[in-house]
Amino acid sequence: MKSSGAVTQTSFVHPEAMQFEIFPEGNISEPDLLILEGDFSRQNISKMLPLDYQFGN
Repeated sequence: MKSSGAVTQTSFVHPEAMQFEIFPEGNISEPDLLILEGDFSRQNISKMLPLDYQFGN
């Protein structure tokens, strides 16, 4: 049986606050108020930002 090569990843973000501060090293100010599941849970929050993100935006 030949694989199609497609990989499906599912991630969920459950924010419990309206705002979070993201520090330069990629950590967030209230980590217990941002629940990540799936692929997102294995990454630093900085990996989820747009490629053109500028610190302070």
